[in-house]
Amino acid sequence: HHAQLERPRVEGTIRRTLGESYRWLGEQDVSEQQFRLALAAFERTAPVDELEVVETKDRLAGVLRSRDDEGDMVEAERLRREVLDGIREILGDSHERIVPALNNLGTVLIEVGKLDEAGELFRAALDLVDSSPNPEVFSREFLVVNLADIEREKGNGKSAENLYLQVIDDPRAPVYARDNARVQLGEMLFDAEQFESSIIHLRRSFESREEYFGPTDRLTLSSMRKTSRAMEAAQRYEELIPFLEDSIERHTRSDRPAAGTVCEARYLMAKALIGLGRDEEAEAYLLDTIDLISRERGADHQYALAAKKQLE
Repeated sequence: HHAQLERPRVEGTIRRTLGESYRWLGEQDVSEQQFRLALAAFERTAPVDELEVVETKDRLAGVLRSRDDEGDMVEAERLRREVLDGIREILGDSHERIVPALNNLGTVLIEVGKLDEAGELFRAALDLVDSSPNPEVFSREFLVVNLADIEREKGNGKSAENLYLQVIDDPRAPVYARDNARVQLGEMLFDAEQFESSIIHLRRSFESREEYFGPTDRLTLSSMRKTSRAMEAAQRYEELIPFLEDSIERHTRSDRPAAGTVCEARYLMAKALIGLGRDEEAEAYLLDTIDLISRERGADHQYALAAKKQLE
């Protein structure tokens, strides 16, 4: 009889592990199904192990949130509210598990447009971290960046900038958290057409990624592209030309010579040459570009047509 009682718990544990594994393999649908079965099993244990139920709801919400589906998002919000309430009930109001629960619910609320409530949750989580006897176990930076993202969404550029800078200027913050804040701030300033300030942060992100991931890593190249767009927008053509030459060389090393990323860089290069009045060079460069794209991707590919337009 005792074995009977243990069975749902064993099933729940196994299915939850399967859910994790399938999620890791990118099989979201199978993962969701296993988490749902695990949840049902944990709810059948006698007495119900509330913590296992909460854990499993949390995992299920994670899978649902990773999809771009409105119904899934609504369910993820409901589950994460239940997780937060459950943890408060089981572990008390100041337990450190509340911090990730507040953060996770907050990120879903941003997705469903409940920005004010999300902000309250991130602030509550920050208060808990700051009053905690061992704050180093928490990723405080992510809470600050999430708050900054909310301010940015609401169009409060100045307070978003101050929050991003809090993370960027904190020497104890992990490298990737500072990098994330730099990129977000750089993009926000770019959108606000504050190109000079934008360049500073995007370029720093490029430098730290290059150091951290290497010269042709996807993330390094992404920051390089963002920086070159900002330089072009700021009309810093003298600086942009050698930067683009470097960028094109790296992109070509890691991709085909007429990949979209290379074509974009060549388009900016032509703009820089034209901007500096170096028309003959620009003309030769564009003919070369049109020739390259036509060979690799066809003469009426959109990038070839864009270059022809520039040439006219």
